[in-house]
Amino acid sequence: MMLNQHLSSFTDFFICAPFILFCICAFCSVTIAPARVNEECQNLKHSLCGNTDIWQPYDQEIYQLATTLSSHCEQNGLGISIWGFATLSRPLILGNLPYPVSIMFIFSHFIIFLVFFLFNEVDSLGGKPFHVAQRDMTGKNYAVLALCDDSLKGHSINVTLSLRNDAGDSLETIHFRNSKEPIEIEDHSAHNISEVVLTADVAPIAYNIQKVSVRIKDNLFKLHVNQECDDEEQFMTSTTQQTFWSRRIDCERKDVYCDDRHDEFLGCESVFVYHLSWKRGATGRV
Repeated sequence: MMLNQHLSSFTDFFICAPFILFCICAFCSVTIAPARVNEECQNLKHSLCGNTDIWQPYDQEIYQLATTLSSHCEQNGLGISIWGFATLSRPLILGNLPYPVSIMFIFSHFIIFLVFFLFNEVDSLGGKPFHVAQRDMTGKNYAVLALCDDSLKGHSINVTLSLRNDAGDSLETIHFRNSKEPIEIEDHSAHNISEVVLTADVAPIAYNIQKVSVRIKDNLFKLHVNQECDDEEQFMTSTTQQTFWSRRIDCERKDVYCDDRHDEFLGCESVFVYHLSWKRGATGRV
């Protein structure tokens, strides 16, 4: 306000600048901490839901603690206590949304100006390539494949997963080109899937597929191709032939286990899990 009403020279600007900076720092100091608390609570909930060591095997005391913590993460009133009596939370910050928007608008133009002014002659940046973090697939339909000897970035592969119905028609075909890389798939009905066929093409070096996970709506398919990571030939892909694993989804089969998870007290979204296992290795090679 002082800058807007009394700015007539650079002297006025330099006089007002310290007060403006003080107001900006004061505003940021009382809003950044509650915003980070809310963000960490959301990240904590996602990590809590995705950590299978907490939910399996079932332990009633651990489940109650995890469920309570998950419910606390959904409280909008969580914030930071200031001055000993006031609580600054996310709803209070959002109530003052026009002020941070104005500040962000000013800073964004200032940063754009600096970038064009200082780095206009820079063609590229050297150094090592950036490692892109894995996508957050929470609440989405996805498929992911893991190898027994996976590194941090995974391996290049050529594997196809076909989800079929009773008539043998393919409802969904998923192509895996890299292990440990989640693939988002379309929202098809998982109740019509009655058979899975996993096919690994010929590769110069044989690799060992450990498991494949596919989530569609409220159903999760866990394909345990080689859960124990045995290195025998029948569990490995071939360098001369296509290797395939097929299994019908029938809960009465010994190699198919269906878990409705009704005995679990989860504060997060629950899914029906189909566990399919190949304890004798690949179904065949062609």
